[in-house]
Amino acid sequence: FFEPSADGGDPTYAFVGNRATLGVRVQSRRLEVQGAFQYAQLVGLPRGAVGPGPLGPGPVYFHAAQNSRAYQLYFKSMSIRMKEVVPGLSIEAGRMAYASNPESARLSGRLIGNADWTMSERAFDGVRVDYANPDWQARASYVMPTQGAYEESASPTMGKVRVSTLSFSSGGASLFGHHYRDTRPIRVRPDNGIAIPDAVKISIGTIGASHVREYRLGNGRAQTVVWAATQFGDWYGDLHHAFSAIADAGYRWPQTRWAPAIRGGIVYASGDGMPLDGTHRTFFPMLPTTRPDLLAGTYAQMNLRDLSAEVRVQPHARVGVSVELHRLSLVDANDHWYSGTGATAVRGNYFGYSSRLSGGETALGTFLQTSAEARLTKWWTMNASVGLVSGGAVVRRQFAGHRLTIVTLESRWAFE
Repeated sequence: FFEPSADGGDPTYAFVGNRATLGVRVQSRRLEVQGAFQYAQLVGLPRGAVGPGPLGPGPVYFHAAQNSRAYQLYFKSMSIRMKEVVPGLSIEAGRMAYASNPESARLSGRLIGNADWTMSERAFDGVRVDYANPDWQARASYVMPTQGAYEESASPTMGKVRVSTLSFSSGGASLFGHHYRDTRPIRVRPDNGIAIPDAVKISIGTIGASHVREYRLGNGRAQTVVWAATQFGDWYGDLHHAFSAIADAGYRWPQTRWAPAIRGGIVYASGDGMPLDGTHRTFFPMLPTTRPDLLAGTYAQMNLRDLSAEVRVQPHARVGVSVELHRLSLVDANDHWYSGTGATAVRGNYFGYSSRLSGGETALGTFLQTSAEARLTKWWTMNASVGLVSGGAVVRRQFAGHRLTIVTLESRWAFE
């Protein structure tokens, strides 16, 4: 993480994770039953990487485990799905994965997701209904997330966090609505207010729309993605009104050597510059699968403006390489700098998001990430990523150093 002042924590650390999943699925024309165990282990978690605040994801894992080693065996999923209850309609109940806006990889999990980049991930207990015909599709669900993500004990249901969803899609267009209610006994609030609550008191509705289009253009294919969401409701007794939007465009040359592809876009999430006026305006991304995951411990889709560009190439049929650049800034200098990936625990003193003062600045920094993926065999895939951040004025106000380097290596075996 960024180097703090002399009395701060140690921002340099490395830890190792291991995750193994064993699942079974049985299905027929009308019925599908699935279940999976998962074992998650972390070794080498940092003890002193706190101050000011958690210095990246390592100390958050340590805080949950209270040990430099963490391990847990738990039910990852267990559900029953009834297919074709009536033509086109299916119902699934139990513990399952869920992602909002699944129609696009750029949007999937932006508001509700499994946080699958974390060691313990997140699942959802509840029921979902899916309907599809040749012209349109609809989804509805009522779910409660499990503990997980940074939390060592990943099996318990967070019964005081309840999420309802409804969406309609046709072609590349989608309309969606979500309701999030959180009453966990956690006395920490992720905002720029000064009051200390007895418990979480959040009840928020989110309404939005998206459009994804891919079409042939010249010698390649172009894609455009537009997404917008507005929020309203109650935030610890204050009114809540917030907004977020995404605009993204890309182009790829699938028939050209190395199949190059380029993308560019912007993510905007509103901030709150007047914490005492009775209205909370910082966008709240609920339970996301944070992107880019390499910096989930550094910033979140709250009080944020993220300008990005990306280049991808495929030098070999089994090898992909990408380079992405992000220019990050805060929308409102009077709001905080936020990080996190949503609720992770039933109780405690970590909400799931944390924040730092902005120091009256908006320039957060520039982030450069290079990633490579190689599929070595049918079952074995290797991934490597290197991220470099040059912190802006917001970072320099709080940290002695403004350079951040993150390196990840992943080896994955999958058998089906």
